[in-house]
Amino acid sequence: MGVTSSSSKGIADEVNMRSDQFPWQKIVYTNLEDRPEKQRVYFRAAVEAAVDGLWRELDALLPPKVGDSSTDQPKEEDTERDDELLIERLCEFMKGGDCKESFKALEDCVKESGSILKCTKHLPMLIKCVDAHSSYYKPIIALGESTVKQLAKDVEAFVLSQKEPAAMDD
Repeated sequence: MGVTSSSSKGIADEVNMRSDQFPWQKIVYTNLEDRPEKQRVYFRAAVEAAVDGLWRELDALLPPKVGDSSTDQPKEEDTERDDELLIERLCEFMKGGDCKESFKALEDCVKESGSILKCTKHLPMLIKCVDAHSSYYKPIIALGESTVKQLAKDVEAFVLSQKEPAAMDD
C-alpha cells in the first residue's frame, strides 16, 4: 500500500477500512516519534483535522434532541460535555441497530482499557456486522469512509510533496 509511479492508484484509492486486510495494527502502533519533526507535525495536524471534521459531521448526523442541555447556546468550557453528549448519541445510534452486541463488546473494552487503541481486535467483528446491516448503518459507513479517504488523500499529497524536491535534484 504505497505510492508508486507506475500505478495510477494512490493510497486513497486503496484504502478500505472495512476490509480484513486493513492494517489496523500498523496504523495504531506506528510510532510518530521515529519520524522527522516535519512529518510528525503534519501527520498530527492531518489527524486532528480529520477528527474535527468527523465530529462536526457526526453532530450534524446525530443532532441533539430538543430539550437536551446541548441544544442551548454552547459555551467555550462546554466542549468536553458536548463531546460526551455526542458520544452518547453515537452509542445510542449504534445500539439501535442489529450490531448492538459487537458494538457493546468494543464499548466494554474501551471502558475497561481506557483506550480504543487497545481494542482493535473488536473492530473487524463490528465492521463485518455493520456491513451486513448496511441499510441501518449507511450514514455511519459513508462518514467513516469519507473521513478515511480524505485523510489518506492528505497524507498522500504530503508524501508526494516531500518526494518532488528530491526528484528535481536528479
